[in-house]
Amino acid sequence: MQTLKLLLLIVVVSFLGCKKDNGSKLPVIKGIQKRNFQAHPAGVEGAPNIKTKSDGTGLDFMEMVAYPNPANSQLRLSIYSNAGQARIWMVRGRYKEGKFGPNDILGIGLYIPIDMTVDLGGQVNSIDIDLKDVRNGYYRLYVEFGSYTLWDNVKVDKP
Repeated sequence: MQTLKLLLLIVVVSFLGCKKDNGSKLPVIKGIQKRNFQAHPAGVEGAPNIKTKSDGTGLDFMEMVAYPNPANSQLRLSIYSNAGQARIWMVRGRYKEGKFGPNDILGIGLYIPIDMTVDLGGQVNSIDIDLKDVRNGYYRLYVEFGSYTLWDNVKVDKP
């Protein structure tokens, strides 16, 4: 019985230590750029720390627009680029001063199953992302074109 208690204590302490590391790796979301269903700006929440356009021009120009934001069941991602492929992934973030909720501490929903590589067929590409299995909260959406990465902050807000 004493051995079982000791083993349980070791597992709990190890589990708590792992969750602390996961929480510290979450990006801090300082705000979002709100967008309507047509991708038009609809205000801001907080001070968005996003990079949705490249610094390049002409063939080197890249842009991403995620909308609507906040989203509930589906998010559309428009990508403007001459790149042949893009990797898209999304991770849960910590809002503003690094606050996170009980689900983050427990390790539930830290990373969501959105990680894909898409072939870009031209300069303008639209990709629908299903959010039905994604919990309410703040996320960072990344689009990587070779060695260049853009990101946007997304709020999932289901009724």
